[in-house]
Amino acid sequence: RLSNRTLGVLLQGGVIGYNVGTRDSISRWLRLSNRKFVVKGCFGTDTCSYNSLGRVVETAPYDHISEEKLLQVFPQFLGEIKQAVGLPEAPPRDAEMVAKRDHVAVMKHLAICHSIRCTELSLPHFSLALDSCAHVTHMELVQYGPFTLEHALPSYRWSWEEAKATSEKLHTLWYTHVGDMRNEMKARASHFGNVARYF
Repeated sequence: RLSNRTLGVLLQGGVIGYNVGTRDSISRWLRLSNRKFVVKGCFGTDTCSYNSLGRVVETAPYDHISEEKLLQVFPQFLGEIKQAVGLPEAPPRDAEMVAKRDHVAVMKHLAICHSIRCTELSLPHFSLALDSCAHVTHMELVQYGPFTLEHALPSYRWSWEEAKATSEKLHTLWYTHVGDMRNEMKARASHFGNVARYF
């Protein structure tokens, strides 16, 4: 069933980046930054991985779902959510992997959902959650910190020269963002209780 915990799992994502030098402070600041996603999914089927690649673990009816009902449940997903990413499933016959998996601690951390909206509903396909089950069919990270898709380099421009020129162009944008993050961390220190401090 979809829940706050499920939403936390769905909102995982990443970005390809680079850092020159021996310190990783740049990537740490990026991990603390806000992100925006476009998520597409399919009602009626839940999988072990929450996406279309996983094994089906549950099915449920979805014909009672409407856009109006979606809007009514969105508020429960807003605000602070303690999320814990579930461990990947181990093959049932792989005893060693199962043993390792069972001894891994699942760490909870704070995620904050600022806004959520439904952009399209064409059952069973949707762009977010209700009293049914569902899995993700597509997820796109459209903003990470100050960077949006307009700052992204297409694959045909993946060269050191292009990356260097782009990073120099975005230097001011990045360090303005870091300054804003520092101020936010000082004003909302409790939100970063389990995260290293980067003042």
